[in-house]
Amino acid sequence: MSAKEEQDTEWEVLLSIYEGDEAFKKVSDARLQYRVDGVKPFVIEIDWPEDYPNVPPRIGLDVFFNSYICEADRIVVRDALMRVAEENQGMAVSFTLIEWAKEHADELTAQFTEKKVEVKEEEEEDRNDDKKEALSKAAKRKMWSRMNQQGELQRGHDWVCILKHLAQTRDT
Repeated sequence: MSAKEEQDTEWEVLLSIYEGDEAFKKVSDARLQYRVDGVKPFVIEIDWPEDYPNVPPRIGLDVFFNSYICEADRIVVRDALMRVAEENQGMAVSFTLIEWAKEHADELTAQFTEKKVEVKEEEEEDRNDDKKEALSKAAKRKMWSRMNQQGELQRGHDWVCILKHLAQTRDT
């Protein structure tokens, strides 16, 4: 049987097994994704090369859902899945990879370290500068005079007088 025929057969099997499973997603004719649920869920992406199943599939964890996982942890999970794929080389291995990931999800995610977002001191200063300045009593009175009885700004409170604007910008 040719590689394409074996891939078609594997798709039929996978679609029949995971029919109705929201975690399974067929991205294209040669790519699928599966969300492994657990304490720290992650998505594995299995991409079939042209010669698959005679060669192992490409396994990725570079989907947006996994953005909280640092690159070192992604490599550990990817390597573990690649070992399983290489052990079963020459066979349709997508189902095996998905089930292995589901069974070993806790072991795989136990060492996950979340990405730390470094905030520079300049950004912190900018955040502090963005705080609203306190309004004076006169500014508060003016603001409240523009409000209606429901506490909403009146319609047209920020409209610009077009004639006044044109008179000011006419000479420029």
